[in-house]
This record gives sequence, structure tokens and C-alpha cells, in this order.
Amino acid sequence: MSLLPASATIGIWLLLNKLEARANVYIDEMTKLKADAVTQLQGLMEDAQSAIDGVRDRLETSVDAPSVPEIDGGDLEHLATISAGTNGRAAIPSAEASGVISPEDYCRRANALFLSGNYEDAVDSYDRAVALKPDYYQAWSNRGSALFNLGQYEASIASFDRALDLKTDYPEAWNNRGSSLIKLGDYDAAAFSFERATELKADHLEAWSNRGYVMMELGRYKEALLAYSQAVKLDPNSAQAWHERGRATLAVNRPEQALQCFDKAIGIAPDDLNIWRDRALAQEQLGRKNEAFETLSHGLRLDPDAIDLWIARAELSRNRRRYIEAIEDYDRALFVEGDRPDIWFSKACCYAASKESKSALFWLARAIEADPDYVSRAEDEPALEFVADDPTFASLVGREFDGESDEGVESPLSSGSLSSS
Repeated sequence: MSLLPASATIGIWLLLNKLEARANVYIDEMTKLKADAVTQLQGLMEDAQSAIDGVRDRLETSVDAPSVPEIDGGDLEHLATISAGTNGRAAIPSAEASGVISPEDYCRRANALFLSGNYEDAVDSYDRAVALKPDYYQAWSNRGSALFNLGQYEASIASFDRALDLKTDYPEAWNNRGSSLIKLGDYDAAAFSFERATELKADHLEAWSNRGYVMMELGRYKEALLAYSQAVKLDPNSAQAWHERGRATLAVNRPEQALQCFDKAIGIAPDDLNIWRDRALAQEQLGRKNEAFETLSHGLRLDPDAIDLWIARAELSRNRRRYIEAIEDYDRALFVEGDRPDIWFSKACCYAASKESKSALFWLARAIEADPDYVSRAEDEPALEFVADDPTFASLVGREFDGESDEGVESPLSSGSLSSS
């Protein structure tokens, strides 16, 4: 066998080396891709498991009482949920096919309907459960929560009362009963219910939060502060608990401590505009008006359509006697929501304080035309003293003018009589 020339041997060797180097690069790339794929797959599996766990938690509902959620000091939004457990399923099992259905089966189906937001059918299933088992206190309490979500508050209280007749030491039923009483405006009775719930279950976060809300509504601010302080201890990572504790602290005239609570809440929920608004209020009470202005401005950068913050910043400017700035912010609020007699009245006060009587009377007329209650408010408002002797003002508030009348003065309710600037 003949030997290859030396040059050919070298060429083949170089080619093999290049191929080997390229192969190594491909191997490295494939190894990296494989590692990335494994990492992504693990992440997907973890997400899938979390989703499965979440679904399982919702489907494996207990036959115990659903929990009417805590009262929010602002919006009072109630989206009831059912406590997760281990002895329930989302629908009646195969026993339904055989015609043998237990009260627990009906309750589990009702719980599933409750979770899906089908409260009317949930009530029907709870009714079937208690018809078969009249002393089924969990089903009576669940039924009350479903009725609560249907807005049938008196009926829900009757259902909770039935549950409590059967089991008086049932904290969830006491808490839920209190929430229904709040909806009916019976805060004293609600306070008793929440107190019973917390006595029976000292770590009942919802009940402590609800108790704090009721105490705020009753003006019992020290008791509200104690309740919210307990809520913070139970859940130190709850922005709402810190926020509400700050509101209660502010109500007992401790603005410095309130500010610390609001800062805690913002650290947890930095996009909650209500916290920024209340933080500014604490700063204003401390005399830090420039800081309060910046706090409100930050909130408005988060949401330029936050009408409450525009009004709060306008009121702050008005208190600082910066009436033009206040009017500008009121106008921004009106840009978000045009028909606001309260803002028109506030603009009238600012114009009167700026000694611009025509504009003051124009906006006062608009407020009174939209809501006659502003007649009495106008007569008692010190900011309108500058226009109080004007015959147009007398006409607006419905009293006779006892001074000299100016020629050409028309009612501001007639078209084109006053400037709206």
C-alpha cells in the first residue's frame, strides 16, 4: 500500500482538527441548550404544580363555614371565599347516580357552586343539606355566606343565628354575622359579633380587622387601634393591616406614629394610592406641608386619573392659601369626572378667597343648581364672606338683599351672566 504524500497528510490532519474543534463547539452549544431546556422544564413543572395545588385547594373544599372576607375600610368589597380543607370535593360523587346522597354531599356541591359564584344554586344545595340534617351547623353558616353574597343580609343573619344556636362557639359564624350586620348599618351589634369571634379564636385575622373597622365607624378610635395592632401582629406583611393601623393612629392624634405605619404599608404595597393619600394627611398634620404635597404628587404620577388625589392636593394648596394652584388641581379633577358639585363649590370658595367675585358666584350657582343642599353650606361657609354682601349671592341662597343693588347684575343661573374662568 502506497503512502500518502507528507503535504496531503498534513492537510488531512488540519481538516480533522477543524472538524473536531467545530464538533466540540456544537457539543458545548447542545450541552448549554440542554441545560437551559432542563431549567425551563423544571420551572414549568413548578408552575404547573403550583397551579395544581391552587386548583386542589379550591376544589377540596371543606364542609365548614366559608369565610366572608374582612371589611375593607375603604371600598367594603366582599368577595367571599370558602376555607380550604381535606374532606370535601367540588361536586357530588358517584353516589348521586345511585340516588343515595348525604347531607355532606349536598354541602360539598354547594361549596363548589359557592366558589364558582353561583350563590343562588348554592343556597338551594345548602337547603337540601339542612333538610336532611337540621343540626348541620356548618351548612347553616355556609348558607348565610351565600345569602350575604346575594345581598340578602337579614336572611343571612338568620342563617348565621341558626348555626350559632347549634354551635355557639363557632368563630367563623360570629365573624360572618358581623359582616352582615355592617351591611345593615348595625355597628354596635356587629362589634359584639366580632368581639365574640376574637374571644373564641384569638388568631382570627379577619375578625380583628373587622373589629377595627367597626370601632372606627363608631368613633371608638383607641379600641380600633388595639384591634388593628393585633391584626398587624398576626400578619406583619399585610399592607392593609398596617394602613388601617395608621388610620386609627391618626384618629387618636398620633401623626408621627401613623406616618411610620403608612411607610410600612407602602413598603409592602407601593402602588396603593389610598396609602399615599393618608400618608400625606399625616405629613400635613405634622406641619410638613411641602412633603405632603410631594407625597400626593408621587401618587398622581402613579395614576394621573386618581381624582381623590387631585382633590386632596387641591385641598392642601387651599389650606396653604395657594388658591390658583388649588383651582388648577380642582380643574384636573373635573377633567377626570366633570359633574362634581362638591368641586364646583370648592372652586367657588377659592375664587372668593382670591377676591374674584364673578367666578366665585358662577361656580357657586352651578353647585346650588345641581344640589340645593349647598344653599345652607354657602351661608355657613367663611370662605364665601367676600361675596356674602353681593345681591347675586342673596338671590342664590334665597334671601332678600338689604343693600344697594348694582345695575346690570343678573342671576348667575342665566346664560352668559358670569365668567366661568
